[in-house]
Amino acid sequence: MRNLSVWFVLVLALSAGCSRAEEPRLEPPADAPPADAVVAGVEAVSGPLSFDVSGERMNGEVRLAMLEAPDETLSRTLLEAELAAGRVRLDPVREGPDRYGRTIARVWRPIDEAGWVSVQARLVSQGAARVLAYPDNDPEEITALLASEAEARAAGAGIWGDPQYGVRDTNPDLLMQDAGGLHLVEGRVMSVAILQSGRTYLNFGSDWRTDFTIRVEAEDVAGFETAGYDLEALEGRRVRVRGIIRRENGPMIRLENPLRLERLDEMAD
Repeated sequence: MRNLSVWFVLVLALSAGCSRAEEPRLEPPADAPPADAVVAGVEAVSGPLSFDVSGERMNGEVRLAMLEAPDETLSRTLLEAELAAGRVRLDPVREGPDRYGRTIARVWRPIDEAGWVSVQARLVSQGAARVLAYPDNDPEEITALLASEAEARAAGAGIWGDPQYGVRDTNPDLLMQDAGGLHLVEGRVMSVAILQSGRTYLNFGSDWRTDFTIRVEAEDVAGFETAGYDLEALEGRRVRVRGIIRRENGPMIRLENPLRLERLDEMAD
């Protein structure tokens, strides 16, 4: 009788397994790699956001797209953990290598026999990297990464638990101490000045000679318009910008890419 009961349980289990196998497959997750993504083996991590790969279609060094690593030790440690499975799928975001000979790519690593997860998203969610967009990046993907970054920042994860990597306000005296470094700065645009040349300044104080400003060159304005940014309409609005702080009269960030400017008032709405 005992053997019969065991046999009955086994039959039910096998039947359930067959039923599940016959169910239609679910749609892949939003961060699934494209069908033509390159499969490669991971040889070694070579930097905070880079690693060496080998495979039939790609060999050499790969650098993660869309990210910047302010704490290189933390980024490298977590990247090694993410790539421990030893294989990845890659989607280059630009033609040819960068000036260091690296392929700039979106990268996924396996999470099970059939699933994949974005390595970029994983590092951002753990606070191991900041988002840094370039013109060839997908705006929707950048938006998703920025949302993940905001959650990590609110939780104080990784770098966001260290004040030296925190978001700066527009105090010009303090920002001048950060000159030469890449930072996030947020505040309210006090005025917008458009020169006859087409160059545009977003001013965050009453004295442009000493206060923090954002500079947009004339040749870059069209890109902001295409992305739906009316720079004049930013007057009185709160924004967050990311870029290298330079000394030009007061502290200044030159903004070339609209994906590096977040409209905080709209986010609050």
